Amino acid sequence: MTPDDLRQHLAQLQMTFGIAMPEAPVPLPDIALITEATDRAALSGAFDLHRLTRFVHPDDRAPVRQTLAEASTPVAASRLRWLDPDRRRAALSTLLANPAGLPALLSRLRLRRDDAPGQTLRRLLRGWRPDLARLSEPRLAALITALGWLDGLPAPTGPALPDARAARLELTRRERQRNRDAVLTNGFVGRQDALDALKEHTRDPAHTGRVLIFTGPGGIGKSALLARATAELGPSVPVFTFDFDQPALDPRGPGLTLDLTRQLALLVPREAGELSQIRTLLRDTWRESGGETGQTGEASLRATSEAGTRIAQVVHDNGLYARPVLLVFDTLEVLAAQGPQALDTLNEWMNFARYNLGMSELRAVMAGRAAEDAAPHFPQSITWTVPPLDAPDAQQLLVNMGLDLPRADAAAPLLGGNPLVLRLGGRYLIDHPDAPAEDLAEGGPADAAMTQGLLYRRILNHVGAAADDPLRRIAYPGLALRLITPAILRHVIAPALEMDPDATAALWDRLTRQTWLVERETDTRFRHRRDLRTEMMRLLRRDEATAPLVARLHERALAHHRRADDPDVPADRARLEAAYHAFMLLEPGEEPENTDAASLNAALAGDIDDLPLHAAATARALTGVPPRPGDARLVPPTWRDSVTARLAWAALDAERPVEALALDNGDTPWCWRLTALLTSVDWHGPLAEATLARLSPLSDDGAPRWWAEHHRLWTDPRFAPIAPRETQAMAEAAAAWLRLFRGEREFVPGWSTGARPSDPPSRIAMMREAVAEALALMQQGRTQDWRYVQPIIRPGVLTGQGVDPTADDESARIALLTWFTGRLGRSDGQPHDLSTELGRAMDRQEREQGPPDPRIPLRPAMIVATPARIERMRGLVPGHKQALAGLADIAEMVTQDATVADLTGTIARDIAGTLTLGNGGRIDRLSRAGYTPAELIHGLMHEYRPPARILLRAFVRDEGARVCLSELLPSLLFLADGPFLPADLQPSEWARGAGQGDGTRAIAALVDWAGRIGRLGEVFDAAASLADDSALAARLRHLAQATRITDRALGGAALA
Repeated sequence: MTPDDLRQHLAQLQMTFGIAMPEAPVPLPDIALITEATDRAALSGAFDLHRLTRFVHPDDRAPVRQTLAEASTPVAASRLRWLDPDRRRAALSTLLANPAGLPALLSRLRLRRDDAPGQTLRRLLRGWRPDLARLSEPRLAALITALGWLDGLPAPTGPALPDARAARLELTRRERQRNRDAVLTNGFVGRQDALDALKEHTRDPAHTGRVLIFTGPGGIGKSALLARATAELGPSVPVFTFDFDQPALDPRGPGLTLDLTRQLALLVPREAGELSQIRTLLRDTWRESGGETGQTGEASLRATSEAGTRIAQVVHDNGLYARPVLLVFDTLEVLAAQGPQALDTLNEWMNFARYNLGMSELRAVMAGRAAEDAAPHFPQSITWTVPPLDAPDAQQLLVNMGLDLPRADAAAPLLGGNPLVLRLGGRYLIDHPDAPAEDLAEGGPADAAMTQGLLYRRILNHVGAAADDPLRRIAYPGLALRLITPAILRHVIAPALEMDPDATAALWDRLTRQTWLVERETDTRFRHRRDLRTEMMRLLRRDEATAPLVARLHERALAHHRRADDPDVPADRARLEAAYHAFMLLEPGEEPENTDAASLNAALAGDIDDLPLHAAATARALTGVPPRPGDARLVPPTWRDSVTARLAWAALDAERPVEALALDNGDTPWCWRLTALLTSVDWHGPLAEATLARLSPLSDDGAPRWWAEHHRLWTDPRFAPIAPRETQAMAEAAAAWLRLFRGEREFVPGWSTGARPSDPPSRIAMMREAVAEALALMQQGRTQDWRYVQPIIRPGVLTGQGVDPTADDESARIALLTWFTGRLGRSDGQPHDLSTELGRAMDRQEREQGPPDPRIPLRPAMIVATPARIERMRGLVPGHKQALAGLADIAEMVTQDATVADLTGTIARDIAGTLTLGNGGRIDRLSRAGYTPAELIHGLMHEYRPPARILLRAFVRDEGARVCLSELLPSLLFLADGPFLPADLQPSEWARGAGQGDGTRAIAALVDWAGRIGRLGEVFDAAASLADDSALAARLRHLAQATRITDRALGGAALA
C-alpha cells in the first residue's frame, strides 16, 4: 500500500464513520522503510525495537516502530521482542524469492552479539554449511531455530542447507548425554553390588522379560546408579531411557511409543526419516480415535498398533530382535501416584514392545521412591533397595567435590550416606572455607527426612552474599511454588515477601544459576527440584513462623495462574498449577471445587505427599490413588464411606481380613464386612477341617446332624488351645460357607437349626450363615421354601431384639443385592420369587405387627407391591437425585394388583439403570460398600474369591497343570469376542507367574479377570479336568457349579 492509497483509505473511513481528522494530514512513513524494518526483524532473533529502527530518520521512526510493535510480541522481563511467525515467514519468503538485494541487506544488518539464531541465519544465507559434530550445544540449538525459519521456503543460493532432522537428533543425543553426565558429577562411588546386579540382569538370558526395581528415598542415588550402569554397558546393549517426570510419557497415551521412536532414531540415524513418518502416523491415529493422554491404555495400544508393524520392521532390519534390549524407567513414583491402572498400563506397554514390536530379548529397570509398592504390577519383578553410602565412600565423594581430606573426614559422619545430602553439605563447606564441619550437625534426634530438610534450610539460609541478600530471602519460602518465571517473581513472590518488584525481577539470572535448587524447563520457566521440594515441604508445614508467608504465596500463586496471563506458562499448565495451589489451601473438611479425576491426576501426580494431610487424603480419594490408613478420618464426609470401603477391599485383597474389620465404625454396609468376617475364619484350621470331616448328610429323620457334632468338637479340649478365636457360631457359619463352595447346597444348614444365640459375634455369624443359605437356595431354585430365606430380612436378626431401623436398612441392602442376582439365577430365565421379600423388608408398618410365623410358608401372591412399598427403597439411595427420581417413576407404574414377582425383571433393570447415574460425587450405599455401579450385579464375586484362590493355588503347584491351564486360557476367555487380554494373563507370562512362589499373583489375576467377564466357572471346570488329585478335582468342580450364578448374571459380557 502506497502513502496515497493509505490517505485515500483514511478519507473513506472519515466519510463512513464521521471520524474527525486534523486539518493538517499526518505525515505517513515510506512503505519501503516499514518493509526493510520488517525484513531486518525477520533476519533477527529477539530484537531491540529502538536499536533495530535506528536506520530510519528520526521524523519517521514513530510510525515504523508502531507498525513493527504490532507485528511482534515482547520477551518477558526484557525490552526485546520476537517477530510474529507469520510475518517472519512472509518476509523471508519474499527475500529468498528475490535474492538480488539480500547481500546488501545482510551487510547493513547489525545484530546483537547474543542473538545466536539471527547470527546463525545470516551465516547460512551467506553460504555457511557447518559440521554438526563440531558445533557446541548453544550453536546447535541456534542452528535448529534458524533452519526452522527456513523450512519450506525457497532454498537460498549455494550448497544445500544442513538436515534439520539430523541437527535435532544430534542435539537430543547431546542433551541425553549431558543429563547422564550431570548425575555423575564429582564421580560415582560405591554401589558395586548394585551395578553387578544390573549387569547380570541385562546379560542373563533367564532375565528376559523381567523387571529389576531399584527403590530408595530421595537423593539416595538411584538415577546416578542407572546412569553409571547404562554407561558401562556400552554399545552392545541398546538402552532406551524414559523419565516419568515428563508428563508426555504417560503410558495411557502414545507418549512412550513416540519417545521410543525418537531414541531409535538416535540409535539408527539412517532410519530417522521412516521413524519420523511413524510418529506422524501415531499422532494422527491417536487424534482420529478421539484419544486423550491419560484416558485409557486400551486406546493407546490401539493407536500404537497401527504403527507397530512399521516399528517392528525397523527393529528387525537393524538386528534388535536378537539382542538384549534394556528399557530404563526413572522417577517411577510420579507414575505410581496416578493409581494402579497407570502401572498396569505400563506393564501392558512393555509386553507390547516385546511381543508386537519384536524386542523379544527385552528386559526393564525401574527406579523410584517406595517403588517396591509397584512390584505386584510387574510379574517376575526383582526389588533392590539402594542403601546409603558407607563411611569410606561418603568421604570419597566429598573429596571428589574438592573438599580437603581432614574436613571431609569430619563431615562425612555428620552428613550420613545420602549422596544428595553429602553434595549439598560439601558445597556449603567449600563455599565457606572458614566454617567447621560441626556447622552441619543438628541438635537432638530427628527422623532422617526431617534432618535432611533441616540441613537443606541451613544451606538455603546461606544462599547469597550476605544476610540481607534478597536472594536468600526468597530461597526458603519460595520452594512452596513449583514453577518460577519472571512474572511469578514480580507478581507472586515480591508482594508476598513485601519486596520491591523491580529488585526481585533483577534476581532472575542469579536464581536460575542455582542449579541444585531449580531445573530448567525453558529459558524463562524453571521449576524447583522435586527431590528438594519433597523434603522441604514437610519442613515448611511444621514451621509455624513461615506458615502465614507460605499461605500468602499459595494464595497469590492461585490468583496468578487463574488469570492465565503469564506469557511463560501455557494456559493448560496454568490450570494444573492453579489446581495444585487450590489443594494446598484446602481447609479440613472442605470439598474442593475441582473433582475431575483426570485433571487432578495431571495436576497432582508425584506431588500428593507435598499437600497437607487432609488435602492429600482428599486428593487420593478423588484421583483413584490407593488410600492410606487414616484417610477415612481426614476426607470430607461425602467420601468417608467410599474411602473406608476402598481400604477394606484393599485389605481383603491382600488377605488381611482383621485389618478390614478394624475399619468398622458400627455404621458400615454389610457387603465387605461379611466378606471380612468370612475370610477371617481359619479355613484350614483343625476345627473347621474336623467339622467338615465329621459332617454327615442327613439323620434318619431328615434333619442335618451337625449341631451336636459342632458342640462336641467345640467342647473337646484338644481344640481349645489351637483355635481360641473361633466361637461355636463362627465355626458353624464357616461350615455353611464351605458347604456352599463345595457344591453341597442341599446340606447348607439353616440358622434356625439351634437356639438363637444372644452374643453379638454369634448374631453376626448367623447373618453370614443366612446369606450363604439363601445363595445356596437360589442356585437350587428352591425359593418356595421361605423358611430358609427369612433370616436375611427378619427384624432383629442383627440386634437380637425388636425392630431396629439400622438392622432393617442393612437387611434390605442384603435383600436388594440378592434380588439383582436372583432375577437371573434360574435356568428357565424367569425371575426368582425371592424378590417379593424386598417389599416386606421395606414395609415398616407390617413389621411392627410382629415377625411372620416361620411355620407358615410365604407365597408371592401374599405380598402386593404397592407404590408406598416401592417408595421405601428411597432409604437405600439417600441424596441420589437420579435414583430417587427413577424410583418415583417405578412407583407410578406399579398397580395395586401386581405382585413384586410379576415386576421383578422390569423393576430390577430400571433400578440398575438409575443407580449407574452419578450425582455430584454422591453414590448409592451399595457402591459405598465396595461395588461400583458397573459392577453392581456381579458384586458377589468378592464372596467367591477367597476360596477360589485357595483351591487354584493348590492346583497350580503342579507344573504340568500350570502348563495345561495356560494353554487353555485363550479358548477359556473367548478372546475373539472379548476385550484385550491383560499382559499378566498372556499364556507364557501367566505360566511363569503361576510357577513363582505359591502362585498368588497369577491366581489373583486369573480369578479377577475370568470373574469379571463371566468365565470363572469354565476355568474351574478346566482345572478340575486336569487335576490328578480326585479330591481336588471334586472341589474345583463344585466350585465351578457355585460360580454359575455370577457367570449367568454377567451373561458373558466382558468388562474392560
